[in-house]
Amino acid sequence: LLRVLEERVVERLGSNRPRRIDIRLIVATNEDLAVKVRRGEFREDLFFRVNVFPIRLPPLRERLEDIALLADHFLRRTCQEHGIPIKRFTPEAREALLSGEWRGNVRELLNVVETAALMADGGAVGPDHLPMRTEPRGDPVLSSAEKGGFKQAVSDFERRLLLEAITRAGGNKAKAARELGLDPGQMKYLVKKYDL
Repeated sequence: LLRVLEERVVERLGSNRPRRIDIRLIVATNEDLAVKVRRGEFREDLFFRVNVFPIRLPPLRERLEDIALLADHFLRRTCQEHGIPIKRFTPEAREALLSGEWRGNVRELLNVVETAALMADGGAVGPDHLPMRTEPRGDPVLSSAEKGGFKQAVSDFERRLLLEAITRAGGNKAKAARELGLDPGQMKYLVKKYDL
């Protein structure tokens, strides 16, 4: 693999003739490879070859703004694939989706939406159609405080509050600001601060 990445040459199985390739390798992991390198659990030379342009994608539960978009997409796609009329989520179902823990990330969301699409009889998917985990969700504010202290917990809470309001307002930030009792200047500042 190192030779392939370095020289961009491969040899087919059973052949001794090298062939040039033009590829970009995309590597995904749920581990911190830099930590693995320091512990001697991952080869340093391979790390430097695959860590050219790192992109950190937070877990789905930290990207509330993506949940509704992905759920709508999966619902439409599932309905089309099964030849059933396109359905929509009720506001209560949307709230349930936003409160999910999503430990399985996008795959778990896809499975929940597919099941709900097939279980819902009418044109609307309600919370009772969502086969979601029922275990209590950990308090994200306390979790943030344990990880990064008070300031991090406050920032995480503020960001989550903003995201939930923006999602409920259908992406309309002015409407979300009114709901939260913020003036437009405050909302603009917070949207920029949290890159929303």
